[in-house]
Amino acid sequence: MLFKKEKPIDRSLAIVVLLGVVLCLYAIFQFQFSANLPLSFLALRGEGTFQFYNEDIVRPTALLGNTIIFASFTITLFSILVAKLLTTGNKIYLLYLAIIVTANIFTFTRATLVGLLLSSGTILILHYGRFTINFVIRIILVSFVLFITLLSLAYVYKDSFIVRRVTGQEASTIASTTEHYNQIDNSLEFLKENYLFGAGTGTQGPSSDATRMIITDGYWLQLFLENGVFLGLIHFSLYLLCFYYALHTFYFAENRLLRQLCLAFLGSSMYFFAGSLLNSALIGKVNYILYWILFGLLLAQSIISKRRMNALPSH
Repeated sequence: MLFKKEKPIDRSLAIVVLLGVVLCLYAIFQFQFSANLPLSFLALRGEGTFQFYNEDIVRPTALLGNTIIFASFTITLFSILVAKLLTTGNKIYLLYLAIIVTANIFTFTRATLVGLLLSSGTILILHYGRFTINFVIRIILVSFVLFITLLSLAYVYKDSFIVRRVTGQEASTIASTTEHYNQIDNSLEFLKENYLFGAGTGTQGPSSDATRMIITDGYWLQLFLENGVFLGLIHFSLYLLCFYYALHTFYFAENRLLRQLCLAFLGSSMYFFAGSLLNSALIGKVNYILYWILFGLLLAQSIISKRRMNALPSH
């Protein structure tokens, strides 16, 4: 085991947060000064900037890939920091969260704007929830108030670009949504005929062979299209088992760092599980690596905590 003590795990998580916040600051810089920056500051080599039809908005990527990859990266950071804020009460995390949310909003990515609510809601419920009748009623009331508030803001600012983007009324959004639905229909039709073996590993996604590609986005469908239904279910079950392990560990954990890691992993997982129906951000290099690093730290800290408990003298 690489980590045998808690300090290196805590330090590793701190490094992830620090680097993530720096990247978010750079993304904000990209958004604010895009008109004056050379292409090399805005996009990776060989790629162009990410924009909307008939708009001057340049969507930041922090040079991590495309906008959905970077925006999803901010969700993992957001989950880590919400977990740290709730378990430590350190107000500096509010500043970090403000930077991350700002960078996320500047990407104008619909899935991650919803993801902020989904991840934070999951973490808050797990941290505070006792699952009594009173708690359920409170959750319903808070959700209702939040829904009405968002609906009211959307009505007041209905002509703003971000509202048109989120509600699917902007030209680029309409085209993107239509393409998603068409690809989903094509994928389901193909799986009906080829449910045993699928289309083969590496045939799907934006970097695959165009002659065999059926879908460019939607990781879960890519998984089943490439592997077939049965192998796809085995692969999908791995994610569910990791989620269950983190959830089970959280409910029995007393160690603060372990609870932070569980909350962060569960919060980001809720976004990636839902988002992977429509996008492939989870397997974007930085997100895939960070997702499993987070689970690896969780696993290591869980083992350390168990060893500590077993080392305690019994009475």
